[in-house]
Amino acid sequence: MAPKIPLLTDDELEPEQRELLANLPPLNVFRMVAGAPRAVRPFLALGGAVLSTALDARRREIAVLGAPMRPMLPTSGPSTSSSPGTSA
Repeated sequence: MAPKIPLLTDDELEPEQRELLANLPPLNVFRMVAGAPRAVRPFLALGGAVLSTALDARRREIAVLGAPMRPMLPTSGPSTSSSPGTSA
């Protein structure tokens, strides 16, 4: 399956990002993050921390799969949308 977001080619990446990608498995997630140069090193640090900790396999999987979902989870608290007849 082709990615829905176009990934940068090697020619479009900065030299530092090209070098980082050369030392990683050829996974689209790494190329996608490389498109945001300031995010690459923190992303790799997070991945390294999660994979190198003493977390058991279940908790590690929850950390890996749950982190991307956090922004989409519903929050408790006041809604930011306005209802008919109210002003926002």
